[in-house]
Formats: sequence, C-alpha cells, structure tokens
Amino acid sequence: MLPSMDQGIAAVLGASVGVIGAIGGSVLTYIGVRHQARTAAALEYQKSVWAERVDLYAEFIEKVEDAHHQLIDIRSHVASFLAKLRDLNFQVNPEIEEEAQEILSAVREAQIPLRDVFKLASRVRILGPQSLNDTAGAVAEVLNSRFRTLARELSAITSGDEATAIQLHEQESSHTSRFVRAFGGFSARAAHVIEGNDPPYVPWNDDDTGHQTPGEGRRDT
Repeated sequence: MLPSMDQGIAAVLGASVGVIGAIGGSVLTYIGVRHQARTAAALEYQKSVWAERVDLYAEFIEKVEDAHHQLIDIRSHVASFLAKLRDLNFQVNPEIEEEAQEILSAVREAQIPLRDVFKLASRVRILGPQSLNDTAGAVAEVLNSRFRTLARELSAITSGDEATAIQLHEQESSHTSRFVRAFGGFSARAAHVIEGNDPPYVPWNDDDTGHQTPGEGRRDT
C-alpha cells in the first residue's frame, strides 16, 4: 500500500473514531437527560398524588364528622321521644305527632352528608392507597347502618310497636363502638400515608385498630 493511502486511511479512521465518540457522548447525554426528566416527572406526580390525597382525606373526615354528629343528635331525639311515648303508654296526641315529624325531617336531612360520605369513600378507593379502601368503606357502612336503624326505630315508635322500637334502640347503641373502630382505623392508616409510610395492605375487619405491623401484607403504591 502506498504511503499516501496509509495516511488517507489513518485520517479517515481518525475522523470515524472522532464521530463515533461524539455520537456516543451525545447518546449518553440524551439518556442522562431523559432519565433526569423521568425522575423529575415521577417525583412531581408523587407530590401531586400526595397533595390530592391529603385534601381528599381531610374532606372525607369532615363529612364523616358532619354525618356522625347529625345521627347522634337524631339518636338523642329518638331516645327522648321513645321515653316520652312509653310514659304516655304510646297514646299519640298532636304534640307527639308534631315532634315525630320534626325527627323525621332531621332523618331526611341526615341523608345529605351521608351521600357525601359514600361519594368520598368511592374517591378514596380510586385515589388509594388500597390500605385505606376497606376502612373508608367501613366508616360509610357503619354510618348508613346507624341511619337505617334509627329510621326503623322511629317507624316502630310512630306505629306503636313498642317491642320492636326497644329492640332497635338497644341494637343501635352498638353502632357507637363500631364507628369508633372504623373511623379510628381510617384515621390511623391515613396518617401513615400522609407521613409517606404507606402501610401494607391488610384486609379490614370490625376488630381492627388500624395499626399495622411493618413487613406484613403487601406494600401499596
């Protein structure tokens, strides 16, 4: 091979190496930038989800407390109404009828925050994490169960069915402890999530306290 050809080949190879090096450097830079962008996007998404969850949990707790307080007020009125009717041997008079209508109106009004609780519980199921799904649903179901029991108790009272009214009144008192367990469970799990420590998923049961043992169950995302 002629010396001039050796020099030409060397020049071409040198240029090729330079181009390859430049391309390699560009690719690595692109990969690095893309990775950083993805990481930044992922962190931004996590922050967005966290903020949305905090707002949702706060709204859920507020609506639950509204519904619970209304139902407790109704429970007090129904208990007083039942005692009054028993003293009257269930003899209805215009004053009693008026009071019954007032309680019935309160029962109907209690449906509004109760619907809000169920709507927000559905949003909790969507936004997660899964560790809160069961407890949010349990809170809504306990409130709804108390609502139905109070409505049935009021119906029994106004129809003069003393035995059923007393039975339902005794049954209704159990809702307080069930509510405390369910609401406490939701609050405890929500606190873990807000602190950035998603508890592992453990199915909720009525005796659950909401506290989880680290390492048990499946970790939520």
